[in-house]
Amino acid sequence: MKKGYWRILYSHNKWLLGVVLAFVLGQAFFIYKGVETTPFFNYGMYSEVANSKTYYTNLELHKDGKLVPLEELSYFSSHFLAYQICYHQKMLDRDSIDGTIATIEQRFGKESSLTQYLTPLLTTSPEKLNQFDNWIQSYTEIEDLQVTTKKYKYLPATKFVPYETN
Repeated sequence: MKKGYWRILYSHNKWLLGVVLAFVLGQAFFIYKGVETTPFFNYGMYSEVANSKTYYTNLELHKDGKLVPLEELSYFSSHFLAYQICYHQKMLDRDSIDGTIATIEQRFGKESSLTQYLTPLLTTSPEKLNQFDNWIQSYTEIEDLQVTTKKYKYLPATKFVPYETN
């Protein structure tokens, strides 16, 4: 009679069997909850249609009214800084609440212990958000640096047209 994988693993190492079973059960739970986790991803993650938006927002750095290209600031990662600027803007738009909280509440419920534990960790106080300008100036070592927001309207015939500037 052939021995299956689980029997061979059980006879070889019971502790390893427990770890593998815990991993498999954990992945089954995440799939049930609709959470995409590595190394397994749901097909739906890649199958949604990417619709174009009418309005797009672009964040820029300015010093003395002149644009400061991120690519010229080679002593730090321009991608890291661009992410921080976008994240800060999203936090301002959402009243200091990370968008991940909505996903956690949707999957686990607003009253779950996981949601109650993670909400304070993913919420930034308005005082800390106001310190962003000081942080970005110290990080880039450029004084009087300003982050400006430009909104563009997408028109298929002419591409992007400036719409609004803050």
